[in-house]
Amino acid sequence: MKRVLFILILFSFTGIFKSQYNEELYKKAFSYVYENPDNALILVQKMLKNEKNIDNKIKLYQLLSRVYMSKRDMDKSLDYVLKMKELRKSISNPEQKIKILTSIALQYQNMGLYSKTTESLDEHYKLCQTLPDGKFKTLYLGLNSAVRGMFYKNQDNNELALEKFLAGLDYVKKVGNYENSIANSSAILYNIGYCYFYLKKYKEAEKYFIQSADFAKAVQAESLEAFAYKGLSENFTILGKHQEAIELLKNLSICPKKSATLS
Repeated sequence: MKRVLFILILFSFTGIFKSQYNEELYKKAFSYVYENPDNALILVQKMLKNEKNIDNKIKLYQLLSRVYMSKRDMDKSLDYVLKMKELRKSISNPEQKIKILTSIALQYQNMGLYSKTTESLDEHYKLCQTLPDGKFKTLYLGLNSAVRGMFYKNQDNNELALEKFLAGLDYVKKVGNYENSIANSSAILYNIGYCYFYLKKYKEAEKYFIQSADFAKAVQAESLEAFAYKGLSENFTILGKHQEAIELLKNLSICPKKSATLS
């Protein structure tokens, strides 16, 4: 069964605008996306009402797109991707445009609109190249590679996906704890683990699943930690280490569920 961390990129949309955005309510809505999408819709629409902050509107539009995807309403999901694209026209800050393009590319990828994904990523890359060297540019070049990795992973091209994920990880690790780079590293490491898993390189897969869990634990991203341990459990199972796999899953079942802030 194909395993890809469906929601990869975590953004920090702060610093340019100020608002009374409720981050805890956002996390709660995110936790409902797949189990109770109607509740997620109610919470997101409540936050979106009268919201003027462009950064927060991007986050909420992307979450709404994901909610409608969960409800299998692809037309509505696409509507909110297009709303994000429309927002891009109202800003001139290139860093903000890059963040929006990352969101758009990721959402196209999640929807399986692969030509749109590559089109957005190509535009994203060109815009990144216009920026001076620094942590922002480095991080978002890394995220560009990571989303390309997801693209190839969904095409079952694990070798090329692995190349892109490793390149993305190299970029993201260079920026330390800038923005949400630690959590992003955990997500990329998880995907690298599954690339090795499908290439039947199980020792390498184990190494990267463990690293993914360690990075997630460092920032208390318990949902990402759970993804990593589930991958590790599956790896143990294929190696015949059934008791280790069972113990991991038991530990997961008693862990508190705390979703990471994903956008």
